[in-house]
Amino acid sequence: MTPEDKVRSDFRLFIRNAFPEYTLHAYQEFLINKVKELLINPEEGRHNLLLSMPPGTAKSWLLADCFIPYLLGLYPDWQICICSYAAGIANTLGKRARAVMEKPFYAKLFPDSKIITEGRSGNFEIVGGGSLYCVGRGGQITSKDSM
Repeated sequence: MTPEDKVRSDFRLFIRNAFPEYTLHAYQEFLINKVKELLINPEEGRHNLLLSMPPGTAKSWLLADCFIPYLLGLYPDWQICICSYAAGIANTLGKRARAVMEKPFYAKLFPDSKIITEGRSGNFEIVGGGSLYCVGRGGQITSKDSM
């Protein structure tokens, strides 16, 4: 197994490669394990996650900056939607996911997940047919495909 294969197969290793300066805390390790459970058999329909934690616990970082790029790397044909009470927050989270996906290490790991949408928006499409769509309260998602 190549080093790239190891990173592709382990969400924790992906995080360490994307953010080598970041030290994970015990509760974040717990969250990572819960998120990994979603990846065991995603085709079986268990692909919803509701996360409720206090502010400042890095849940947005874990899900937007880490999990969404990882998920789109593994499944480049999936459509993902970030929903928030405010469109600006959703778009900011999408931009953060985009920033990770534009890093050189990511292109090497997941060539089928290259962003093909021009601009700096949090909404984008990737080579494999997948996409990320960000929406706030009152925004339209009914015409958007999703998993």
